Formats: sequence, structure tokens, C-alpha cells
Amino acid sequence: IAPDDDRMPYLGDGYRVPHFDVKGGAADALFAKSGLPTTYLLMSFYWDNLLPQTQRDPDGVIALHLPLGDTAVAGVASEDIGRVALHALQRPAEAIGATIPVVGEHLTGEQMAAALSTVIGEPVAYRPPTHDQFRSFGFPGADELGNMFQYYAEFSGSYLGRRDLDAAREFNPHPMSLTDFLTAHVIAPFSPPGTSEYAEAGASFQLAVPVDPAGAYTARSVDDVVRAVATARRTGRTLRLTTTGHAMGRTGPLTDALLLRPLLDGPVRVDPDARTARDRKSVV
Repeated sequence: IAPDDDRMPYLGDGYRVPHFDVKGGAADALFAKSGLPTTYLLMSFYWDNLLPQTQRDPDGVIALHLPLGDTAVAGVASEDIGRVALHALQRPAEAIGATIPVVGEHLTGEQMAAALSTVIGEPVAYRPPTHDQFRSFGFPGADELGNMFQYYAEFSGSYLGRRDLDAAREFNPHPMSLTDFLTAHVIAPFSPPGTSEYAEAGASFQLAVPVDPAGAYTARSVDDVVRAVATARRTGRTLRLTTTGHAMGRTGPLTDALLLRPLLDGPVRVDPDARTARDRKSVV
């Protein structure tokens, strides 16, 4: 970015995107000067960071809020970073001195929303704020991330050009697609730790033994229960029910499990022969 380019503000000690500039500029130069055998892994946007950018908007629609406009972004699952590093260590003659792009796909915001919709099972809208709006959100690092997304969007020739998919496949022939990554990691409709929904669904009279599930969800209909079971099956996680305080004490930690709190409005009638469950609103 030219020094007199005023599209995005300078931050801190004269950087545009500090976590890019320090690592890609100052740090790389130090390694080159050291004379040590070095391989440079050129990172991409982590698909892991996509999940916090989705929310249910006031109109009830799940939306993805990333300031990317219609520009494609190079993204990668964190699991693939380890795979590339392993392949580089196994092939030192090719890797030492090389710059290896670590990327799975080039996707637009609309394509990311479509992948989320496929996995979650309901429409996901792509509603990008402007870069200035994102910088003004006020959470720690909002200004830096706003600059980062602006770099993705407005300097895509530099960003995508250095993250060639064919070159990346040389060291990781079979990266995870975004859909594959979301299938393994998205736990909707379960809420993650730290949310009010998580606290409500995991509440128990037994306080002596924390359960700490990966996600918790309050089911208010049979359809909710079906969605919860489908999520547990899709992600390969154990599904446990919130029970009485004494039983929760015997359950113990549920670190990698999903916790379901049934709070159905009315009785549920189960017909084992017909393999159906019926409440007052639906039958499954």
C-alpha cells in the first residue's frame, strides 16, 4: 500500500494491518537475515474466525456480517495449517527457503453464506457493513480487522495473487472445503459458552460439579429436538440431556458434548411402532 494512500488509517506505530505488517515485513526480514533454514507459510483467512461473524438479525434471519463487498477471499481451515507444516517438514529439500501459500478456497461473502446455509439448514443472508462501519464497532481490534478486510477487498490482486490454489495443492493436495469445515464445527442451534442462551440451557441445581459442554440448547418443540439430534450426528458429538441436579452431578464434565434442555410446551406422545413423536404443534 502506497504511503500516501488514505483509504485506510494508520494504526499504532505506523502500520496499516499490524498483525500482517509485523509478521510479513519485520519478522520475515529477521529470519532472512539470520541465515537459518526457513520455510515461510503464507497464511489465509481462517475459516474458524468466520463463525463469530454470524448472528440472527432483528428480522429473524441469520446473517453473515463481513465487510468484503463482492470480492473473493482466500480462506483455510486451521486443521490444514498443520497438514502443510507436516508436509514441509517431510520434504525439506523443497521447503527450505520456499514461501508456501496455505489456502483451501477462494470464496466470496455470498459463497460463504451459502455454505453456512447448507450446513445450518436455514437461509443465511450476506449483509456486509462498510469498512468504516466495521472499524467503528468498538470491540478490541475492530479498527485493525476493518483494515484487514479492506485490504482483502481492495488489494485482492496482491492478496489472492500470492495465494495460488495450484501452488498450495503441492503441499496439501486435499484441503478441507468451507462446507466440510462447517460440517465438523458448526454447532447451531446450540449456543456456545459465554452466551445467555448457553447459561439458560445448562442451568442446574447441582453446582458442585461443572459440566461445561461445548454447546447448550433449550428445545421448546419436537422440531427443536430433531434439529439438535441432527447437529449432534453431523458433528460426531455426544448429545446429553439436562436432567435433575443430582443426575447432573453424576454426569461430570461434558467438554466435547452437546447439552440439550427439553422445555416443551405440553406433553409429547411417542409411538415406538410408528417411530414418531408428537406434541401439540408437530409430528416427526
